[in-house]
Amino acid sequence: MKPIVSDSSTLIVLLDTGYFPLLFDLFDSLCITDEVWEEITYRADHRATIGHRIEEGTLRRCSLPHDDPLRAMLRLRLDRGEAASIALAKNRGLPLIIDERRGRKIARELGIPIIGFVGILLKLMEKKHLTRHTALQIVDAAEANDFYLAPSLKEMIRNYPAH
Repeated sequence: MKPIVSDSSTLIVLLDTGYFPLLFDLFDSLCITDEVWEEITYRADHRATIGHRIEEGTLRRCSLPHDDPLRAMLRLRLDRGEAASIALAKNRGLPLIIDERRGRKIARELGIPIIGFVGILLKLMEKKHLTRHTALQIVDAAEANDFYLAPSLKEMIRNYPAH
């Protein structure tokens, strides 16, 4: 399976809630930009978890040239991490984990396959790695950590067939 590029939001919420390892039930490896690495390693426990994944090879820091024109253009509309993640995904032909609405819209316009927090939970449920009950517990934990989910996204999980 090809690696997937990730922006920071989903990674932070999964790190904060202790569910970060679930990503590796879906993806063989994650690729993060230096900007995202800075955003997700602000806590010592996050830095340790990320460091462990880097050592085992399931997470890689991937750099873009400093003069990357797509990243520069995207910086006019997005934050540093989103701009770099979208540019990296586009440049390498990889899918992207991203949750912010504006970033998702731009990534789609650029033809980048995307998935977000809820999409990851749904895929894990589809593969029977999570029950609906556990997915809803993860949603509750995410919301308790100030991760906003639109009611319609929560409904997608609530309405997913139980197994």
